[in-house]
Amino acid sequence: MTLGRGTQRKLGAELRAAREAAGLSGRALATRLGNWSQAKVSRIENGVVSSTIEDIEAMLDALGVDGDRRDQLLALAEEASESTVSWRVLHKGGMARWQHELDQLLRRAARVRHFQPMVVPGLMQTAEYARHVLELGNWTGQKDVDAAVVARLARQQILFEPTCPQYHYLLGEIGLRWRPTDSVPLHRAQLDRVVTVAALPTVTVQLLPTDRPTAALGLHGFRIYDFNDEDEPTVVFVETISGEITISEPDNVATYIATWEQLVKSALSPEDTKAYIQQMSRTLIDG
Repeated sequence: MTLGRGTQRKLGAELRAAREAAGLSGRALATRLGNWSQAKVSRIENGVVSSTIEDIEAMLDALGVDGDRRDQLLALAEEASESTVSWRVLHKGGMARWQHELDQLLRRAARVRHFQPMVVPGLMQTAEYARHVLELGNWTGQKDVDAAVVARLARQQILFEPTCPQYHYLLGEIGLRWRPTDSVPLHRAQLDRVVTVAALPTVTVQLLPTDRPTAALGLHGFRIYDFNDEDEPTVVFVETISGEITISEPDNVATYIATWEQLVKSALSPEDTKAYIQQMSRTLIDG
């Protein structure tokens, strides 16, 4: 998955053209940029990784691009760093294919911080829960919900692999109490699944109870990705009803990180979270 998608690829192609017009190889440009690697130049030109405005400015400086052309490329970089893509575009080719793209993104990550106040996140979902959630969110009328469920469950296997990134979940109590149907067994199985995932060595789960104040206002869910490749900057993804927003501009990413850190201060510890969810499940059984 590329960040900024079509815009990122277009920007990369324009930068490659500018480098070739300057008569420089990728290695020569990397040398001119100081501590850059040739691989970083190549990944930016191919739209494989996101690029900060500062990176693009440095490349344009090194290539001697100025005037209107510079302004055009910086505007394109700004667009790529804050892009919104509709579900119609993201689900082109089916919902199952989108699950595969999410898996590829996760496999590049070193750490993921996932705040989700309204629903159980995909890597924690049971098959029945996942089916209902995917059906409820299928605004584009995709026909491959069954295949998407299978793909989502397959994605969960990464949590059990030694190369799994560190995954930190911050969940809202409302999201754990909500269920997509009236089925108590479905709800109970889903709560038990969250507890099981929370016990994995690479996973941390914390809960934000509804009966206590928080140190920040979590208006919506978001995912913060830190990558293994030091040339790939931290990025934030925000799912909306109509699509997904990609945020890579450093100041905006920093705002999400600060919000995350404040929310974590208000959350139950991992041990207390597990006990809290288990009590929720027992209450369902008793009811």
